[in-house]
Amino acid sequence: MADHGDGAGALTSLIGRRAETARIAGLLSGARLVTLTGVGGGGKTRLALRVASDVAGSFPDGVHVAELADPRDPELLATSVLGTLDVARPGRPGADATAALVARLGERRVLLVLDNCEHLVDACARLADTLLRCAPRAACAGDEPAAAQDRGRAGLSGGAAARAGGG
Repeated sequence: MADHGDGAGALTSLIGRRAETARIAGLLSGARLVTLTGVGGGGKTRLALRVASDVAGSFPDGVHVAELADPRDPELLATSVLGTLDVARPGRPGADATAALVARLGERRVLLVLDNCEHLVDACARLADTLLRCAPRAACAGDEPAAAQDRGRAGLSGGAAARAGGG
């Protein structure tokens, strides 16, 4: 897993969040899908990266973090995630990036962290659902703002949810 500022070279540590990281790691050990919710700036990304680092040993085929702040078009989501896995976009016209992701993940035991999903909540939910159905050993963790769940938006269906910063 790439160092995203929370590993050994981090300038600051996650103070007072040991119980929270353990709780979320526990959720991930029992569910293939965990969604972190909370207000912007509440530390969802750092928390997700810390948990991913802590549970990396349970995912022998790797932990991959898809940073999704840039893609604005939901149609480009799967292509962006492919880049995270170092898989080139399908070269033939009409090729399906989601199918390429499924083929890449296949039977691998991986953790895929979908970060900064707030503007692509519905598309991320659909992608996570497809990957969890078609790649039976993969696990996904994602984030979304608390307001998305409060408004009853799609969220990532199934699995477990945890509010960053408590409850």
